[in-house]
Amino acid sequence: MRISVRALAAVGYLSFTGAECCGVGGPELVPEREACASFYECSLAVKAEVFVVPTFGEGPVVAVDVDPPELLEVTLDGARLALRARHPGDGVLRARLEDGTVAVAWVRAAPLATTRVVPTGATAPSGPLAIYRGGELRLLAEHLDERGDRLLGHGFETWDVAGGTLREVGAGDTGLVPSLERIAIAGDAPAMSVTARPSGTPLTFDVVPPGATAHLDLTVRGEHTSSVPLPPDRTVTLPLGTRATVTIAPFTADDRPIHGLPTTDGLAVVSTDPSVIDAQLVPATRDVTLHARAPGEADLEVRLDGQAVRFRVRSTPPEGR
Repeated sequence: MRISVRALAAVGYLSFTGAECCGVGGPELVPEREACASFYECSLAVKAEVFVVPTFGEGPVVAVDVDPPELLEVTLDGARLALRARHPGDGVLRARLEDGTVAVAWVRAAPLATTRVVPTGATAPSGPLAIYRGGELRLLAEHLDERGDRLLGHGFETWDVAGGTLREVGAGDTGLVPSLERIAIAGDAPAMSVTARPSGTPLTFDVVPPGATAHLDLTVRGEHTSSVPLPPDRTVTLPLGTRATVTIAPFTADDRPIHGLPTTDGLAVVSTDPSVIDAQLVPATRDVTLHARAPGEADLEVRLDGQAVRFRVRSTPPEGR
């Protein structure tokens, strides 16, 4: 359903006031499934589509107002709004919900200057990346303005790959808007490059064969601790009943991280006493989940692509017991 904001204003459908819209902690309109969590972080890309949803409040959106009205084209799409910026500029978007509350967003629109492709959750790389032959990596198309700042929006991405293949992200995935992401699978060629047009510089990879891993770095994250390197004494202490995640990062001889997993000699983990320390693989994220099941110690060995790291995990009773 297309909403004519001029028509709504003409019949007096909306009566927005500062008291309704701008109180501390009041409802807001925020981007849905976008890399930027708010309009304060990122501007809208002109002519791109952006889905927004209200925070707090109850019921569907029943009316919308844009100031200036010519800035945005607004379409009601179920419980969310689809925005499309017509031209660069600043404005305010207000949406009245069925319960009478008003959600607000202050928006800015800017032209798209370029698009870069980056590994999901990472910043733009400074040089060629490495990926295992047959390895997979999730990629994100980031739209940028002329200053290099990220823009919100999707709808005009054309993905292309050389030296590999691309797979769409599943519709039920909990990530970003599907058109902004792809899964890249490295082929047998020595290099792979991925581009998301309408404009942009390819993201390039050196495709490395089995046995290219020179060393493994392990990082341990506990339930209530920040990420810390594996201690030099190769011992990790876990309170009884708690869990920790060990992330495995393989590196080439020139110290570049390698993405994906090899098709042979993949990730494996062995615990000398699973009744004390249980270790479960999570191949999709190259993690091992540790669970301290009983007091005591167990030695663990993590193996990947011909390399191995051994360390000890100690399970200790809670203090005072």
